[in-house]
Amino acid sequence: MMILAIDIGGTYTKYGYVRGSEIYDKGKWDTIFSFEQLVEKIECLMRGDVDRIAISSGGFWEPDGICRGYETIGEMRSHNLVQTMKKKYALPVTIQNDARCALLCERAYGTLRSIRNAALFVLGSSVGSAVLVNGTLYEGAHKKSGMFFKMPERTEPYTYEQAANTVRQARLYQEQFALPDCNMRFIEEQARSGEAAAQNILKQYACAVAQKLLYARLTYDPERIVLGGGIANSDAILSDILEEYRGLLTIIDEPDDIPVVRTAFGEDSNLIGAALVQGIV
Repeated sequence: MMILAIDIGGTYTKYGYVRGSEIYDKGKWDTIFSFEQLVEKIECLMRGDVDRIAISSGGFWEPDGICRGYETIGEMRSHNLVQTMKKKYALPVTIQNDARCALLCERAYGTLRSIRNAALFVLGSSVGSAVLVNGTLYEGAHKKSGMFFKMPERTEPYTYEQAANTVRQARLYQEQFALPDCNMRFIEEQARSGEAAAQNILKQYACAVAQKLLYARLTYDPERIVLGGGIANSDAILSDILEEYRGLLTIIDEPDDIPVVRTAFGEDSNLIGAALVQGIV
């Protein structure tokens, strides 16, 4: 079976044709926050050998495509992509939260194959997360389990997803220095060259993500914590996150006895995992 998998992220929308753990003809485009344009983009990807469409996206979803909140593209709350694709192409269609897709991939083929309890974080535009409990993806009573991005980075004033939101941080840095363009990779380069504002952003980012890892550890007592997404590709940023995380463990007198590892499939985890989602409509 050939599955067209589409991962709708806050910065890029990625796609690939998935069979098992293999992806063919991968590509991506800058995410366009328009439902109509998204449908047009998907139409360009349809081929005669596609048997199913599998969608990975930020947000929380019912199998029939109804959004339960925090969708990447706002119009997907009022425009049902699952039903639109099903009607348009007469094919089975699935949708699932992007971090949960990554967890399904790692559970089937990657770093969680022999693990029954785990937390996985996708470090991208935002911080997505998913939880494995007793060998099963845990979604919670309202499909919103693992909302670590809502946990406060500060309480006075209350904020969440500020330091850990890379889109926001890149925009603020771009405005501060009147740059034509900016992303987290550029900020990292500036920080490593000694630029103070960039160094502060990376410090705050590492602290914010480390807090979320600690929340996951204390809440779910996992056997393993897995980090994926584009930011996790940076050895330097990952090292900073782990240093902050271990510092928090020291403060609360907890041992550093739960492995924190990268995903085996990197940014492909979302696509491969999307193809594993059940509940086809």
